[in-house]
Amino acid sequence: MTSRVRSVVLCCAAVAAVCYGYGGFEATLAYPGMGGLNRRLSELNTGAPPAGWAGSDTFKVRAPLVWLGGHGGGIAGPVSIGGRGAFAVRQDKADSLEAQFAGALAGFEVGYPYVPRHWFWVRPCLELTGGAWVHYVHSLDAFSEPNFSRYFMAWTFGMTPAVEVMGRLRYGGESFTGLFLKAGWYVPFSGPVWSGDQDPPRFSVKGFSLQVGLRFGRYPFEPMRI
Repeated sequence: MTSRVRSVVLCCAAVAAVCYGYGGFEATLAYPGMGGLNRRLSELNTGAPPAGWAGSDTFKVRAPLVWLGGHGGGIAGPVSIGGRGAFAVRQDKADSLEAQFAGALAGFEVGYPYVPRHWFWVRPCLELTGGAWVHYVHSLDAFSEPNFSRYFMAWTFGMTPAVEVMGRLRYGGESFTGLFLKAGWYVPFSGPVWSGDQDPPRFSVKGFSLQVGLRFGRYPFEPMRI
């Protein structure tokens, strides 16, 4: 077993010595339209039982929605190929109800890094993204009798054209630590497709997103000229 482990370690070290790649952590601020969600949640709060919970306040769910996650990729000739995953959780309250949100997404990305300087790149990219999430709406005292609860589940699939800029601190030859900022616009191909309550929220998931993160990798960063 020891010899097999040693062989695997040596193999991984050999691959790392000849391949280029990167990975890191990120936070994404997403700005979907929240108008329809606020209207539906407010109807649940202020409506008469059993359709609502007889409150008097309206929900004020505001963007951004914060997604936390990680990413990784590699360089194949002149293009970058990679992927990422992220999750988001949040809660909002009115006077009688609480709305909890949880979601997860995954994406596959292709980009073209343009490197005018050894310490900097600009990377136009296109990501195909799929995600699913759930809204759970319940009375503030969820264990009281009687209580109120509804849930809405949805999924969507689409693309995000984006532009990323990254500065890097180079060390150990071709290894680097970088800080990046990426701006994009999510365009859904399908969805959101809802399940759960018969009258789900009506809002658009398309919208602007801003991503910031820390990246580690190995890349020669030879300047490219278009």
